[in-house]
Amino acid sequence: MQRKHLIIAAKFLVLASGFFLLAYGSIMGVVAALGVAPWHVLHMGLTKHFPITMGRAAQFTGFAILALAIALGVRPRIGTWCNMFLVGYFLDFVMAYKLVPQVSTLPMRVLYVVLGVVVSGLGVAGYICADLGTGPRDSLMLGVTRKTGWRVSVVRSTIEISVVIVGFLLGGPVGLGTLASAMMTGPVVERWLLTIGSLVRLPFFCDVIKLPSSIRIGKEAVTPGATT
Repeated sequence: MQRKHLIIAAKFLVLASGFFLLAYGSIMGVVAALGVAPWHVLHMGLTKHFPITMGRAAQFTGFAILALAIALGVRPRIGTWCNMFLVGYFLDFVMAYKLVPQVSTLPMRVLYVVLGVVVSGLGVAGYICADLGTGPRDSLMLGVTRKTGWRVSVVRSTIEISVVIVGFLLGGPVGLGTLASAMMTGPVVERWLLTIGSLVRLPFFCDVIKLPSSIRIGKEAVTPGATT
């Protein structure tokens, strides 16, 4: 029983760490001031019209999105609810305590955009590996996919393009960072998953980390029966 509790605690530590890294990388994109990730275009656009922080905007939209996903038949897990609350909290925490140093030169701002995607990608890979549930936005994507029968890539792109348009109309920042995030996040997350996959074969970690069945190392699946 003690080992089971330890494994659960480790899973939640991986989950929370993933959320923090996702938030930190996102704020690097904000500090770079060259455009932010698609969903953050909407969040920052909302802050221009309502007396809320970026983190609160992320929480409110996450709640609305999750409600829609549930209506589409997606059943949220504990990690989904944690995602909805904690990512927004960490966004405001990183901003309030200025944990991301300011930069002014263009080369450093571009570097922040790239590093922001890399750090955020590690965060996404981390909470995926915790195997405690998808985030509200991914839940919506899955719900729409099930209802329409469209490919995941088509649904994801359609949702994110729509979000960027709405966010831009609300005054959210669109630019190099938005394009970089849209194009780089998928490959970066996959690379981090492959890197983390080396831990799956180690004792204890194999019980904590679960990778999607589509992620493989060499010719062998990393974890048979892992969640997608």
